[in-house]
Amino acid sequence: MTLADLRPADARAWRQLLEDPESGVLENPASSLERRPDGFSYRVRCASPALDVTIAEGTLTPNVRRLLERTVREP
Repeated sequence: MTLADLRPADARAWRQLLEDPESGVLENPASSLERRPDGFSYRVRCASPALDVTIAEGTLTPNVRRLLERTVREP
């Protein structure tokens, strides 16, 4: 899936998330590896900027979690 496949608002949200080094949401995945046995985890891969992280659901902010859920549900 590419950003072009998403609704414009979600594509903007992803761009902001990927381009904002201050957000820290995708920057330090090691802290997110503490998973709950019944919790979800998300893998985010991106060519530019280079990124390949796995993030536990419990470490996400509500806004980022909703963005990920909408992205996963996109046809």
